[in-house]
Amino acid sequence: MSALSETARVAVLLADYAAADAVGKLNVIGGGWQITALDPSTGMTTPHAVVVSIDISPEHYDDVFTIELALYDSAGDLVSAPGPMGQPQPLRIGQSIKADAPTVPGVIIPKKVLWAHSQLLASFPGGLPLTAGESYTWRVRLDADDSLTWGTTFYVAAPRPGPVLG
Repeated sequence: MSALSETARVAVLLADYAAADAVGKLNVIGGGWQITALDPSTGMTTPHAVVVSIDISPEHYDDVFTIELALYDSAGDLVSAPGPMGQPQPLRIGQSIKADAPTVPGVIIPKKVLWAHSQLLASFPGGLPLTAGESYTWRVRLDADDSLTWGTTFYVAAPRPGPVLG
């Protein structure tokens, strides 16, 4: 059997807003952007969400795996932001997920036809305290395997220079 991360299909999407409903369907608004800006009054990026969609091969049904989503700067360093108590904390989210075989009540789905599907949503309704003029990358790892990572890069635009007087 191959390693879970070798056969996984992972997609990462940036959106203005994202939520999952009770049956796991995604509701995404303003998805697919690569450039954001800072709010001059707060110094925070615009509100946004990171959507990670993961498909796991049927050979891994019932396996439990870990997923990690982390934000890195252009130098490859993990980005930190103030945590609940104000202390800097790495922008890293992790959780364990079980690769359940897809089911629908009252519907017969042949075994091992569909891939197991999971998603991770990270919402930042107040934005993030990032630096204008810099690029950042959200990276995803499965089962702490560093040989394969998935991600998406975005840029925080600097404000337009003001008029020159005099």
